[in-house]
Amino acid sequence: MAESPSLTPAACYNLTMAYSDIGEYQAAVEQCTRLVDRWPNSEYAWRAHLVALRAYKEQMVMGAISETEGRAAVDRISTTLLEIYPTSPAALAVRKARQNSQALVQRDISK
Repeated sequence: MAESPSLTPAACYNLTMAYSDIGEYQAAVEQCTRLVDRWPNSEYAWRAHLVALRAYKEQMVMGAISETEGRAAVDRISTTLLEIYPTSPAALAVRKARQNSQALVQRDISK
């Protein structure tokens, strides 16, 4: 199917959100990939990564993908956010979550 020439980053992001909202997580990930590939510098690109993170987590919970596959995808997306969109609110949240995780591990080791 040919892509519409009127497809914009905002429209693609809205598709990503709509698929996620109705539980079509694989379609949401596909739309995220389309958005990021076509408009990597769009303000919607880092936002789409957040939708993809949620989609992978939901797929793991549902058993649609293995925990190993889901964790690898989450780690890949988190790393992308940190490397490509380091000043985005999403990257700041990922950085904080990783720091908190490391602090918990350090605390457990010192017990």
